Amino acid sequence: MSNFLDYVKKHTDEYKSIPFWSWNDKLEPAELKRQISDMKRLNMGGFFMHARSGLETEYQSSEWYNCINECIKEAKKQNMQAWAYDENGWPSGFAGGRLLTSDENYAHYLEYKVLDEFDENAFGVYLLKNGNISRIIAPADGENEYHTLYRCADESYVDTMNPRITREFIRLTHEEYKEATGEEFGKTMPGFFTDEPQYYRWKTVWSDMMTTEFRAKYGYDVMEKLPALFIDFDGADEFRYDYYYLCNELFTNNFIKIIFDWCNENGVEITGHAIEEKILFGQMWCCGGIMPFYEYMSIPGVDFLGKGHGNDISSKQVGSVASQLGRKKVLSEMFACCGWDVTPLELKRIAEHQYYGGVNLMCQHLYPYSIRGQRKRDYPAFYSEHQSWQEALGDFNLYFARLGAALSCGTEKANVLVIHPMHSCYLSFIRENDRASIAELEDGFALVTDTLSQNQIPYHYGDETLMRKYGSVEGNTIKIGKCAYDTVVLPEIYTLDSSTVELLKQFTENGGKICSMGKLPDRIDGRKADLSFIIPNTTLDDMINANSVSVTTESSKAQLRIMQRETEFGNLYYVLNQYKNPITDLTLEFKNAKNISRIDLQTLEEFGIGKNRVTVDLGPVESMLFIDEKCDNKPKPKATTMNHTPFEVVSVSDNSFTLDYAKRSSDGVNFSDLQPIVRIKDNLLKEKYKGKLWLKYEFNCNSVPDRVELVCEKLNYDEITVNGKTVFLTENYIIDRSFKTVSITDCIKKGVNEIVLSLDYFQNDYVYHVLYDDGVSESLRNCLNFDTEIESVYLFGNFKVATEAEKFELRERDYYEYFGSFTLEKNNGIIDISDMTKNGYPFFCDSLVLKTKKTDGGNLLQVPGVFSVCEVSVNGAHVSYLLFKNECDLSDYIKTGDEEITVKVWQSRRNLFGPHHYIEYEVIASPENFSFEKQWNKDKCPIYTDRYSFKKFGVEK
Repeated sequence: MSNFLDYVKKHTDEYKSIPFWSWNDKLEPAELKRQISDMKRLNMGGFFMHARSGLETEYQSSEWYNCINECIKEAKKQNMQAWAYDENGWPSGFAGGRLLTSDENYAHYLEYKVLDEFDENAFGVYLLKNGNISRIIAPADGENEYHTLYRCADESYVDTMNPRITREFIRLTHEEYKEATGEEFGKTMPGFFTDEPQYYRWKTVWSDMMTTEFRAKYGYDVMEKLPALFIDFDGADEFRYDYYYLCNELFTNNFIKIIFDWCNENGVEITGHAIEEKILFGQMWCCGGIMPFYEYMSIPGVDFLGKGHGNDISSKQVGSVASQLGRKKVLSEMFACCGWDVTPLELKRIAEHQYYGGVNLMCQHLYPYSIRGQRKRDYPAFYSEHQSWQEALGDFNLYFARLGAALSCGTEKANVLVIHPMHSCYLSFIRENDRASIAELEDGFALVTDTLSQNQIPYHYGDETLMRKYGSVEGNTIKIGKCAYDTVVLPEIYTLDSSTVELLKQFTENGGKICSMGKLPDRIDGRKADLSFIIPNTTLDDMINANSVSVTTESSKAQLRIMQRETEFGNLYYVLNQYKNPITDLTLEFKNAKNISRIDLQTLEEFGIGKNRVTVDLGPVESMLFIDEKCDNKPKPKATTMNHTPFEVVSVSDNSFTLDYAKRSSDGVNFSDLQPIVRIKDNLLKEKYKGKLWLKYEFNCNSVPDRVELVCEKLNYDEITVNGKTVFLTENYIIDRSFKTVSITDCIKKGVNEIVLSLDYFQNDYVYHVLYDDGVSESLRNCLNFDTEIESVYLFGNFKVATEAEKFELRERDYYEYFGSFTLEKNNGIIDISDMTKNGYPFFCDSLVLKTKKTDGGNLLQVPGVFSVCEVSVNGAHVSYLLFKNECDLSDYIKTGDEEITVKVWQSRRNLFGPHHYIEYEVIASPENFSFEKQWNKDKCPIYTDRYSFKKFGVEK
């Protein structure tokens, strides 16, 4: 093994994923320990103990801390890390509600109205005359247009710009953990995850800190021109610049810095992320600029929601700061909202896109303690036993642990610095106009990012706040901390900080290179100024020619990304195809390299190329790792495709059938029409219903199957009957330990079958307060637990679900829309493996095992089709999980040509859990797209449709 591979192997454990472990039910220490063992088996390196919606164990109670300590003990035994999460739900900072006690603690915001009368109760009243604004304290004669501001409170979050509140948050959270966890504090429990802290994201932010801090910083009263946050007038842009500059400073210094300093003083680390990092207007919503936030994180972090792609901004921001300040690890919370049907290849695309930008540590969202009730809709998919193909997840995690270790080696080589335009946003941002108010900056920044990335130019961002603290000029380079840059790129930008101007003056005087990719700035610190010394003297083509890797291909190279790292073992090159189209005949010339070798992180092998030039094909979302290190191992010859007998079915898991419509009754006799369960649920909440409730689920059957089990979640039902016969759930379960089963084969009849569940329904008044009262935002909803829940029920067993083939409509990305009926029937044993969804298995959520034999040709087995994961075995011995490709080289396993080849393919839980009825067939999988909470008006919901959405599943014959 090479020196570099020795390094990767030695450090792999340090970069194993640390998932969000959702503590969302009644916690039992034995079950917690079992789940820790499961995470260990899956090559996870630890976990974040994360209080979340559905939690029934009281947050921060003695029982809570007993569970924390039991998990720390088990983590120590398993050589894992047991991280704390610093909040009940999110965003961090309100101490599980304990700080929500008075107006002086609440988050505040401003509202603006134009009135025809003076309002003496307003926060501020202004007149606008001839482009000038003036504050008044009494009605003015003859005036009928009063620009009026109101100071408003959000009683569900706190003022994160107030240091007193932050210190109280630490006292109620961090210090309690320190006392409760004892000597393992800072050891097995390394520290805290802080999640989505913000100043106030929903409206125009205000803090009472402004009344003193603004004058202290700028020498004038903040109230003087406060309407500038809503309208334009003379001097409005300068005021906005001052205001948002201070907002960013107060949030950064009075929240995250105080926590970071406390953590350092007490021997623990802090990681996590803020919110809306990837867009400029999102940063204006929440913090006024994210990059200064990263200075005060032991392990800087970001998040990435959904399986869309987007640009490189968010990971490049955090990666830039980590490189500049020498932070070894960079974390990303990823995979939330991807949906149950997300594949490992799609997950790879999400992750490697960020690893290119500087991330090297994965926090999977989510490993849930339970998925009963609302918990199953918590931004799935899940990376736990609830995922059908979980057994393959260990290989997935091991690959990314190795990649993280590899990309932590040495330092990233980036010679181009892009001045971040965040401070220019301060001049024109108006929250009510949102993106439109800074669209020119937003578009210009994205254009520069895309242009540099798509031309494989190595670059970092320079945040002006950090440049003021860590910037210097040495010769013809600008340094920020540990990084030096010989070229500065100016995107569309309006203003520069005076400290940045001084750096650029010295840089240009010393012969530094400047490239402009937008209008040149004409302001310093937000004020008009002479910046004529900025004269661009280099071009995009010059930067491309200076690249240390030359790229040639007939395919589009815009999808290609290259990161270069300088290591003690030689220069390392991470080459990534970010998209689903292959890049063919790609020639890479590594300038100044001597002996390029390729590293295979899945097998931990190295193959020598022996020169500085290589031609390869990059498949969809494929990456390659090259190092300038001599290696005598020769690459294996590429296998050619084999011919084989048609796949035969060996076995198929139990089929499933989701019953998500029911009839409602308050007396058990008179029932409503058939309604979606989500409609019943929402209407019960709106009605504030309290009392007995009966739910009648129905399904048609044309031939009684051999075996059918009813699956109900443990949700406090009084009685369950099937066609009038009382049945009792057993301790057997499917998917989740709360999904209890009972055999109902003997209860089923031809025709219409009825399953009736009865229960006592009620909700605490607090539930209705959180859902419906004004002045309540996401923080309280994110830690809400319902007293009574109702859900779909499921049938599992040896049966088929007959459908109407002509009523399936295939959409893009292999989604079906189905407008027909479902009928339960006896399984005839005939399976169309090419499309099981249309042929008796529309709700199927498990695995299919097939076999074949080689007939002739090469040894490359290809398994085409639509599925999540495939496992390949030869003569019963496991060969590989096909995580990122649908082919497998069997050269080491096929010797006689008489071997039996087995493939096991998994369907996800998507067709069981949905979302089936959201008006779009492929969605960002957020709870609202499953539950339609607060969307129903009796029987109407604008985003609900009766048709079903399914993902195709099958293997081509």
